Amino acid sequence: MQRNMKLILMSLLLLTASVLLIFKFLKPKEIQTISAALTAEELLKYTVEVEEITTNLHGKGFAQLKFQLQADSTKAKDELQYRKIQIRHLIIQTLSSVTLEDLKGEKGIAKLEQSVQSQINQMMESGHVLKIFSTKLLLQE
Repeated sequence: MQRNMKLILMSLLLLTASVLLIFKFLKPKEIQTISAALTAEELLKYTVEVEEITTNLHGKGFAQLKFQLQADSTKAKDELQYRKIQIRHLIIQTLSSVTLEDLKGEKGIAKLEQSVQSQINQMMESGHVLKIFSTKLLLQE
């Protein structure tokens, strides 16, 4: 009897974890829908600009870039404003491990945006970054 109960509990735990993972991976599509539905004025209300960053890349070359971060609330936007120094540091650290080839093309930019977004969201206490818009990207060998 106790063995069957353990098996049932483990099955429920595995099912719960699976459902949570599925929702986590489906979330980006919902976020894109929310972002697309916002008016320009609403988008501005939730967006924070990260000033231009110029830094060396792993290996050779450097990148010059600029981002706009879309928060999920005005409270999260305020937190992003306060964390700008941390965010700039995080971006520079991320770029120091990326090569010039890693950043080329649409997939390279998307991968960088996803990595930065994930790292920022881990430090956030009030809300999340829904989307990162790359507004400038200059790569030089």
